[in-house]
Amino acid sequence: MRMQNLLFLLTVLLICWMRMNLGNWVQLFRSWLMKMQPLRRLWPRCH
Repeated sequence: MRMQNLLFLLTVLLICWMRMNLGNWVQLFRSWLMKMQPLRRLWPRCH
């Protein structure tokens, strides 16, 4: 029971932190996508 409470608290903290840094995460994701774009042509689609 105590472990569940700890997990819940950690999840809430993570959500709050991600909300604060959402702009940064979007920028990181976009830059990562731009880097991955050339590689995507090299290997076949997994989907």
